[in-house]
Amino acid sequence: MSVPITEIATLPLHTHKGMEFESTDPAQRGVIDNTFKVLSEQKGYQDAAWGLKMEDSECSILLVDWDTIEDHTAFTKRDIYKPFAEKIGEAVDVPSLKLVHCTPTKPIKPTLDAPATEIVYWYFAADSVPADFGDVWDTFVKSAVEPAVDAGAWGEASGWIKEDVEFKSLQGETLKGKAYVCFIGWESRDHHLRFRETEAFKTHMPEVRKHIQGIEVYHVAIGKGGLRTWKP
Repeated sequence: MSVPITEIATLPLHTHKGMEFESTDPAQRGVIDNTFKVLSEQKGYQDAAWGLKMEDSECSILLVDWDTIEDHTAFTKRDIYKPFAEKIGEAVDVPSLKLVHCTPTKPIKPTLDAPATEIVYWYFAADSVPADFGDVWDTFVKSAVEPAVDAGAWGEASGWIKEDVEFKSLQGETLKGKAYVCFIGWESRDHHLRFRETEAFKTHMPEVRKHIQGIEVYHVAIGKGGLRTWKP
């Protein structure tokens, strides 16, 4: 299996009907079941996962691994895509969804196996994208995250977003530029919050933050609670 490109779709919900992961009633699982059935039949599909934001249960995150970005693009042009999107629209506010792609430096599956997956976007204005930010982040991971295994860290993966993005700067301005996305698995959301109070975090995070113009962070429940759909 080739190194995948990961589609990250942020999907605001207008209803939870059809999205009840733990239900045995097909009507209550209709949207999620159809999504994974159709995706799994597409050329270039590798894996997928879908979970709810812990901070906002009205928003879901869909992650799909494809062989190439061209495979995903080709899927959107097939006849099956229109009814596929219409089915998702039964639960998702489709006009408000956001979709990007990244190629993580490591497989993201271990981070999704965790009970809580932190997803953080580091944003950069178009005229100030640091070419070495991946190295800066790797240093933080080696110095702070990897030693935190006993404190509840399950693993990390990260990579540059392929598309240009629009974001809110730390000063509240709307800017266009680039983003670097990171996935970190945690024993729980509280484990991550406690990690942020550690000496290692406080020592090494300033080096990361001095490069950025914006940040977005949230947690997704994929590993437990009936939300795991990634293949074992």
